Amino acid sequence: MSLTKVTYSMISGGGANVLDFGADPTGVNDSAAAFAAAIQTQGTVYVPSGTYIINSAITITNPVKLVGEGTQKTFIHRNYSPGISSANDAEGIFNIRNGGSGVVMQDMTLRSLAGQSGGCLVSLVNTTSSFGLFKFDHVTFTTTGSSTHQYTVYADGTGASSAPIGIRGLDMIACTVFGGGISTLLIKGVLKFSFLGGGVFPAGGAAGSNIRFDGSVAVPTQSFTFLPSDCSCPISFDRAILGIFGCGVMGAVTNTANTENVYGFGFTGSLQQNWVNSMFFDTSTGLKMTLNQKITNKGSPTTFGLEMYGPITGFEKSGSVTKVGETGVSYSTLCPDTQTFGFANQSGKLFSISTGGGAAALVFADYKSTTITLLSNPSSEFQASAAPGVGYTGIFKSANSHQINVKNNTGSAITYDILNFGNVASTTDPV
Repeated sequence: MSLTKVTYSMISGGGANVLDFGADPTGVNDSAAAFAAAIQTQGTVYVPSGTYIINSAITITNPVKLVGEGTQKTFIHRNYSPGISSANDAEGIFNIRNGGSGVVMQDMTLRSLAGQSGGCLVSLVNTTSSFGLFKFDHVTFTTTGSSTHQYTVYADGTGASSAPIGIRGLDMIACTVFGGGISTLLIKGVLKFSFLGGGVFPAGGAAGSNIRFDGSVAVPTQSFTFLPSDCSCPISFDRAILGIFGCGVMGAVTNTANTENVYGFGFTGSLQQNWVNSMFFDTSTGLKMTLNQKITNKGSPTTFGLEMYGPITGFEKSGSVTKVGETGVSYSTLCPDTQTFGFANQSGKLFSISTGGGAAALVFADYKSTTITLLSNPSSEFQASAAPGVGYTGIFKSANSHQINVKNNTGSAITYDILNFGNVASTTDPV
């Protein structure tokens, strides 16, 4: 046994060592067979500092923990081309399959060498039964030069569609994921996924490379947390539910109506509003609401908070306004005809309504009364009535109700801007 092996074994505290199975840390000879043999021992497999060339895919069907000496010390290079074909998309250096539950990789770099094409760097694919949990801890997935593989990290659990379904869990901690002609990161049919710290980046010239949270009807991706430190890839969602995502700066965000209960925040160049029971907070422009949402922020007894009920198609922050007894910020929401608004048991509520064409009315409503008071109606297009005349908009509330109703009788669909101002100190006309 060489001095290198003995020293490393003493430092690591035991476990198999790929050098003992004939792996070459100089990057000259193929180390695929040595890695495959070491992995079959299960337990912990140490990969000392060096560069290891892999000329053929390695399949993992048993639990194992691969431990390197750091992303700048332990390098595993893919030196073969699966070929650009959908049939080869899930072929990488390490291919984790049924029976490979519990695989851990940490402190190493996986890279595709220049001149190679197709496939991925690592894949997790199950067919007849679920498997997990998996962890990548301080692992860099990258390429040499421009993108040389179709996917960088490929995880697909949709093949296990009968209970127990999917991939049961994948955690990525402080990982850097780079490249991919199609997707840098594919998360499909994963029932618990987390990505914390690190970053995800498309390869140069691979504008179509993205991050995909995907699934099937039977096996959607769910319960996911995606919080990288940096993310310049576009992000897409389809058959993804119950998730949180966010980053200071990220690529374009797109989704389908199959995306439910997903909450995001950060700055993105573009955002598709096709969510269901979801919300995104754009740090550059303010809160963007989605369909069927409710915001409640009642605050202290002396502060009338923001309450909005019913379908909301958009939500944005407006400029400062002056209110009776208070100066501050108002909020605007775009709402359809026959909208209903609720407010809590404070003394009253001051708000304004406009049709977007310059017509506007300033309105006061007392929660104890059925009366709506028009404080200002310069356009003369609003009536405090449950049955407005043709060409008018009615503003009314029913007995013992904390709801304000807006009814359009103009004969056309009009979108109203509603400004909820806050607590009113008196009923004096402020205009």
